[in-house]
Amino acid sequence: MDQEIEIKIVPATKLTRVDKKAIQALCTRAYGEDVWCDYEYLNTAFHIVGFDAEKIVSHALWVDRSLSVNGAAPLLTAYVEYVATEPCLQGQGLASQLLRFLIAVIQDTVLLNAERDDDVHYQLAALAPADSSFYQRLGWELWQGELFVRENGQQIATPDDNVMIYRLASTPKISVQDTLSAEWREGELW
Repeated sequence: MDQEIEIKIVPATKLTRVDKKAIQALCTRAYGEDVWCDYEYLNTAFHIVGFDAEKIVSHALWVDRSLSVNGAAPLLTAYVEYVATEPCLQGQGLASQLLRFLIAVIQDTVLLNAERDDDVHYQLAALAPADSSFYQRLGWELWQGELFVRENGQQIATPDDNVMIYRLASTPKISVQDTLSAEWREGELW
């Protein structure tokens, strides 16, 4: 049976300095190296934080990205990053709880827009997996087609990257065999 935790949505703008340091330390322990970066785009992130007795034990976040399938109009995408759980608690379903919660939130426009200052309707969720089998168990699909990053009107191939998607109720009909592109950003492109 999975351990139950309290889950909260915390916009990056409302993270305390203490919570930010705790999340960074958690990610460092979970990944075995300091992976946290203070990229500008993270200032608009929404954190999904799992607490056990007021201690942060699991974490994920999403940022807004625009992904395009076969060059079609970009889909507003909740792009998931920094999925981490305390090493001693891994395998107990904490990250799974967070990801199920995250998917429920981004599909519930009433709840989502209560957390935001704008009216958002996500069409897709995506992430770059460290372990695709973990995410596949939760319904995520590995993208099979070519991946590109859009920059200055050009598409740059990223053949060494892996991306997974999660189809939402509002996801249009797409095939994971098609091409997928994202706008360029600082740091890791995917």
